[in-house]
Amino acid sequence: MKDQITSVAHLKGGAAMEMLDDVLREIVQDILDPNTNALSARSVTLTISIKPDETRETGAVTLTVSKKLGGREPQATRLYFGKKNGAVVAVESSLRQRDFFAATDEAIQPGAGPKINTNLAHIGGRK
Repeated sequence: MKDQITSVAHLKGGAAMEMLDDVLREIVQDILDPNTNALSARSVTLTISIKPDETRETGAVTLTVSKKLGGREPQATRLYFGKKNGAVVAVESSLRQRDFFAATDEAIQPGAGPKINTNLAHIGGRK
């Protein structure tokens, strides 16, 4: 057999190439996700670590693939806090909900601000 250095494509039965292909698919999914920054550069890094033994005749090889994706776009909302039937609640604002809190409920009066929906986030486990 002729002296040669193995190819990256053949290390660990092609594992490096398979790992790169998997990450490439993740990068394309990230680019297509409308919740990520469209203009951010994505990157993939293949690290091949070779640690020889004392005799320098063999070495342990580790293949690692890392990625940098586009990052999530910030998402903002507004919560309204109060009590409903004695339970502490937080509700997200929504123009589709009318006056969730009655005039007798604490902290929020009807008509004061945007309409809110019933996506309740019960605080402290009380309902």
